[in-house]
Amino acid sequence: MQISHTKKIYQAYGYVRLSQDDDDKTEESNSISHQKLLIKNFVQNHKDINLVGFKKDDGCSGVTFDRKGFQELMEIIRDGNCDCVIVKDLSRFGRNYIETGKFIERLFPALGVRFIAINDSYDSTINTGFADSMILPFKNLVNDMYSRDISIKVRSNFEVRRQKGDFVGPHIPYGYKRDQKNKGHFVIDEHPAEIVKQIFRMRIEGNSQQFIAEYLNQTGEPSPIEYKKLSGLNYQSGFKVRDKSLWSAQTIGRILRNEVYIGTMVQKKVTTVNYKVRTPIYLPADQQVRVENMHEAIIDIRTFQLVQNLLGNNPCRSARKDKVVYFFSGILFCGRCGAKLEGQTFSYKEKKYIYYLCPYCQKEGKCNRIKEEVLYELLLHILQSYVANMIQLDRLLKKMSEIPFSQKEMKRVEQQIISKRQELEKYTKFKQSLHEDYTRGILDKEEMQDYYQGYQARCNEAEKSIEQLQLKMAEWRSTPVMENSWIGNFIKNKNITDLTKGIVLSTLSAVRITDKRHISFEFSFQQPFE
Repeated sequence: MQISHTKKIYQAYGYVRLSQDDDDKTEESNSISHQKLLIKNFVQNHKDINLVGFKKDDGCSGVTFDRKGFQELMEIIRDGNCDCVIVKDLSRFGRNYIETGKFIERLFPALGVRFIAINDSYDSTINTGFADSMILPFKNLVNDMYSRDISIKVRSNFEVRRQKGDFVGPHIPYGYKRDQKNKGHFVIDEHPAEIVKQIFRMRIEGNSQQFIAEYLNQTGEPSPIEYKKLSGLNYQSGFKVRDKSLWSAQTIGRILRNEVYIGTMVQKKVTTVNYKVRTPIYLPADQQVRVENMHEAIIDIRTFQLVQNLLGNNPCRSARKDKVVYFFSGILFCGRCGAKLEGQTFSYKEKKYIYYLCPYCQKEGKCNRIKEEVLYELLLHILQSYVANMIQLDRLLKKMSEIPFSQKEMKRVEQQIISKRQELEKYTKFKQSLHEDYTRGILDKEEMQDYYQGYQARCNEAEKSIEQLQLKMAEWRSTPVMENSWIGNFIKNKNITDLTKGIVLSTLSAVRITDKRHISFEFSFQQPFE
C-alpha cells in the first residue's frame, strides 16, 4: 500500500494598511505599493502558498479593527475562501495590544488560519514554542504604546494649531476653499458663497428652512455634499441618505448657525476619550476653541445676529415643516410675562385672520392677543415717523461735521507754532556759538558744558511743544464724522409704503404687547439714536 504525502497549499490574502497618524507615513517602506511588493516577493519563495489577492485600508488607524478592508477579509475567511493572512509586520495588522493578540492567538487558530508577519519573522505554523508565545505579545504591546505616543503627539499638535486659528478638520465649510499658500486658512469660494448669502437673505425675508431647501432643490443648486463631489473632492457624510444628496432643512439650519461665515473659526466641537475609544463626545461651547477674524467673512455680523435672534425667538413651532413663517415671527413678546407670542390662523365667514397671542395669558384666562393686520398698519406708521426723524438727524450730523473750527483758534495755535520754532532756532544758534566762545577763551570747559545743557533743555522743550501743537492741528483738520453707519439702515427705507420681513427684522429688535392700547416698539440701535 502506497501512501501519498500531498503538501497543503494555503489560499492566502495579503493585508496592507497605512495610517494617517503614523510618523513614517511618508516613507516609501510603509507605502501600500511597497507592502504589496514585499508580500508578493515572499510568496514567490514559498511554494505552499497561493496568493489569491489583497485587502487594504488606506488612511485607517491600527488601534481599531473596525476597518472596511479588514472586515471584508474576515468575511472571506468565514466563507472558507482564505486560510492564510500575510502582513508586512505586526504593526500593519494592528496596534491594539489586546485586540491584535485576540486575533492572532485565539481567533485565527480557531478558524484554521495561518498568520504570517514577514518583517517580524513570525509564522504561526512555525513559531509555536514558549519563547515565541512570549515575544509576540511583547511586540504587540510595543506597537500599542507606539500608537498611544503618536495619538498624544497628534492631539497636542492639533491643539496648538487650533489655538492659532489654523483649520485642522478634513472638510472645508461650504462657501470656502483652502488657501493654496496656507492650507490651514480659508479663502472665499465665490459661487457657494453667493448661495450662503442667498440663504441668509431668504431667512430674513421670512422663509422657513424647509422652504429654502426645497427652493434650492427645485432650482437645481447642488447641495454642499454634491458641490464637493463636483469639485473633485472625495467627500463622505453621515447625513447622506440617497445616491444624490439634496438640500434639507437641517443643512440650511447648520449653515445659518455657523459662525465660520462671520470670519470666526470654531473647532474642537467633538472629541473622544482616547486613541482607542472612538465614541464621539460633543463639547459645550465654553470648551470649544474659538478664534475670531481668521478669514474673510461672507456674512456681516449684523445680518448673522439678526438671523440668530430670529432662529432663537421664532414662535412658530413648525418652522422647519411649514414653507413660510408668520410675518412678525421672532420679535413679538408679551408685555406682562415676557413670553414669546405665537401666531395662529382663525377663519371667520370664509376669510382667514392671523392673530398673535400669549399662550400663558390664554391659560390664565387673560386674553392678550392682537390682529396681524392692526399691528402691520401701526408699525408701518411708527416706522415712517422714525425714519423721518432719522433723516433729519442724518442731515444735522452731516451739517455739524462741515462746520470748521473757529478760525481765530486755528490762527492762535498756528502763531504758537511759529513762536516755538523761532525759539528753537535761537537756542540752536546759541549752542553752535559755544565752541567758538570756548576757543576764544571767553568760556572755560565747565562753563561751556553748563551752557550747552541749558540750551539743549530749551531746544527739547520747544520741539516737544511744536509736536503737541501740530498734533492738535492735525486732529482738528481730520476729525472724522462720528460713526453713524447704522443710520443708513433706517433711511434706506425713506420712501417706505409697505413692510417686508427684512425691513421688520433689520429695524426692530422687539415689540412688547400688553394689550391693544399698550404696545412698545424697541428699535435697533436705540441707544446710539438717543
